[in-house]
Amino acid sequence: MKKVIFVFSILFLVMGAFKASCFAQQYGYANNYTYDQQGTQNQYQNYRNASSQQEVVNPYQNMYINSNNTDRYIINPFGSIRWDDSVLEVIEKLKRMQGIENVKIGGKYPILYNQSPSAVLNTYFINNTKVVHYNFNPLTGKEGKITLRPYKNLIDARGNKKKYFDTGVVITASPIIIEGTPFELSASFISNKGVVINKSKNVYQDSTGYIYPLILSNIELTSKSNALKTTHNLIYQICRNKFPQIIEEELKWEPPSVDFKTGESIRPAIKPTVDISNNFDINIKDKAQSSFSFSYNEVNMGDFIPQYGLSMTYSKDRSYFEYLNKLYEDYVSNIEAQKYKSTPSLGSEI
Repeated sequence: MKKVIFVFSILFLVMGAFKASCFAQQYGYANNYTYDQQGTQNQYQNYRNASSQQEVVNPYQNMYINSNNTDRYIINPFGSIRWDDSVLEVIEKLKRMQGIENVKIGGKYPILYNQSPSAVLNTYFINNTKVVHYNFNPLTGKEGKITLRPYKNLIDARGNKKKYFDTGVVITASPIIIEGTPFELSASFISNKGVVINKSKNVYQDSTGYIYPLILSNIELTSKSNALKTTHNLIYQICRNKFPQIIEEELKWEPPSVDFKTGESIRPAIKPTVDISNNFDINIKDKAQSSFSFSYNEVNMGDFIPQYGLSMTYSKDRSYFEYLNKLYEDYVSNIEAQKYKSTPSLGSEI
């Protein structure tokens, strides 16, 4: 009799384990579960493991400054563009992308096929840093015009004083075709003095000798094409497959359920696809303070033609630009301190 009970106990345990395994596979709780060919579950698990690791003291040192970083949890900009690329490097990369027909500087300076990007950039900066002043001459009774270029000064990496302009520039490119949908790309560069310390390639010098220390701050892709009606979900799925952090955000939408038998919390299942409609926004970040946002809008007002809009933005947090500025301030402070280091101190005379 004891042997019979023992055999039935073993069978009961085996059947219970089998059912639990089937339940887990059905709802996505098994450890070896993958919902699609992209390995979404593995992406999520890897992201959780990476997120649980201790943060480095200075996240920018290894994650932002190194343009060859291949960590897939670090958010790099569109295509082969990297955060520390110079203006000319970004222009050259855009010109090599398939399908792009127009690349412009400042929205109105096109770079033609046989033109030098540096020459066009030079024209843009010289024209856009001029300030015209009008003054009335009481002797002649006429109004005069004076054109000036109000510059500032900074100290470069060699300790030399340089004239520079605190101005940025936007590079646009179109069309960027994604899943049959045309987008326009805008790459924004801002002025930052810290660039002269450790990123000399990002310092542009025009033909008159003035310099422009520039750093890439964000890249935005926008579209208002009617094709978005059928392609917006396909584009979002591409983003889900590229950025594991999106899965983390999606899981926050649905709180964990509770097993009615054990009372234990069960995390939501990772969905193979997510259908979005009307108004949808999601924003993610990495450990280096890079971010990516996806925003889709659909407006349908009765008899009016429906309007669609989608934007994807890659950005760097302002804290990084503050970090670069502080590098420059410390650099200048150290130069000043070293300048009088050998001079005898008169502190005793105080």
